[in-house]
Amino acid sequence: MDNPRGSATLQVMAELKLAELESLDPALDLFRASPPVPSELAQAGLHPPLPVCGPVLAWGFPLLAAARAAGKSALECRLLDERTPVGLLSLALRLEARPGAYRWSEKLAMHRYARARGFGLGELAGLIEGHPDPRLEQRMEVFAALPPVLRALVEQGSLDLRTASGLRDLPEEVFPLAAGCALSYSERKSFLCLLRDSRLQGEAALAAARAALAGPRPLEALGELAFPALADLRRSWAVLEESILGGSGVSLKPPDFFEGERLEVRFSFRSKEGLARRLAALARLEARFDELDSFLR
Repeated sequence: MDNPRGSATLQVMAELKLAELESLDPALDLFRASPPVPSELAQAGLHPPLPVCGPVLAWGFPLLAAARAAGKSALECRLLDERTPVGLLSLALRLEARPGAYRWSEKLAMHRYARARGFGLGELAGLIEGHPDPRLEQRMEVFAALPPVLRALVEQGSLDLRTASGLRDLPEEVFPLAAGCALSYSERKSFLCLLRDSRLQGEAALAAARAALAGPRPLEALGELAFPALADLRRSWAVLEESILGGSGVSLKPPDFFEGERLEVRFSFRSKEGLARRLAALARLEARFDELDSFLR
């Protein structure tokens, strides 16, 4: 296979009519985030020549559209002898020159172009990602397998690819709900993972998501669905804490998920009497410590 990083050989400069250019193979019209070309620049001819490789226009589709909008009838072109699919995509990437800034949807279009022509994107990773990436092809396979609604969230930066790939069993209606509410990036990720871990399916999962998002603590609500035993522990702990410390001004925090051996006591006071109440509460804690210790793992 020809070196994908090599340069296509210049054959000749030529001015081609727009109708002729528009009839060329548009398979490399892959870059939907290309900066638009102002029509006045196209009208003035202030642009690079379009690379034409036999029956293929390798790059410059926004320029072609701008020329049409500006009323031009022809554009300067370079006729090149590159013909291999990997060489054509390499040429397009070098002219587009956005390594590391391509959208997921653009990379998916490249992946499909390469797959249909029998080569992988790995050897072009430097031009696509800006660095070697041996897992590029694998990541594109994962992205391509996502339902469209999850691909859209990854494209928008609302979810990372790894998280999205683990959420395919959730009903699709859940994702716009999670994306459209006032959750941060990390909260959205936690919310969807908790809903998945609840093992609810279909309408039940959708109803749970709506109910959780309607309340003041959506993550806590879903956490109770996903981990009912932990929710029961928290409720029992709250009852015990209230029976020992209720009204004393002392609070007691267990370790996260009740996994650990240390409890945390918090209180403040501003008078001798207030201190006495809190010390009495601590004495009750000491007397009933075995009840507290039974919660810890």
